[in-house]
Amino acid sequence: MAIFSSSGTIAEGTDASSAMTSSGHYWGSDSRNDIFGVFKTPLLTSSASAAGTSDFLTVYSSGHWGCQPLFDLYHITQYYRPHICACRCCFDYDTLLVHPLWEGGSAGTNTVGGFLRSGSPKIKIHNDAGSSQTVTHNSGNIATASYTDQVGHNTHAGQPVKKVNIGFETAGPYYQSYMIIKLRQGGGGRCFFSDSTVANVDNTQRDDGPGLHFKTIPRQTNYYNDNAV
Repeated sequence: MAIFSSSGTIAEGTDASSAMTSSGHYWGSDSRNDIFGVFKTPLLTSSASAAGTSDFLTVYSSGHWGCQPLFDLYHITQYYRPHICACRCCFDYDTLLVHPLWEGGSAGTNTVGGFLRSGSPKIKIHNDAGSSQTVTHNSGNIATASYTDQVGHNTHAGQPVKKVNIGFETAGPYYQSYMIIKLRQGGGGRCFFSDSTVANVDNTQRDDGPGLHFKTIPRQTNYYNDNAV
């Protein structure tokens, strides 16, 4: 599979890197659409009795101008019943903004935020202490500062640094799903992967400010702002 941009092929993979495999990876970028990078999590498989859950992403933000990551989340279900739910997100300093995107209808009816066949795949917003909020396809616009943690007090050139954790949950037993993350703007596209620990990324971003930590995706060194700590 190839990823294209206005300047040609950015990243090229094989069938082993397709969306239907269980591995997670960096897919490439598309400069025509202001996308720094496109990332896919590993496939999450539910058991026969319960939904599957994954804590896949931590987003860091700073109070400096241009240091508030803007990204899209696509929750795609490939097995038991097909789903796609999409949200546009911005971690605006200490407030996570989540707006559902129009992605089609559900069972012949108009649905803001997703195409669903049954059940409801979920996104989880949570802090390190475990307090959380669930986002579904029909949650509407969300703006919350209740589930963020402070990483550093005025440590990014005099500005505070905050973080928020994001997870996802399948629609129920038997479902298999994954997340597509499109990083659009904010923070220069600095990313960390599963070879970095939470504590080390926290310590690094306390001084460096905005960034994303993909906790379930292996490090891909063909991403232009790939970091490891």
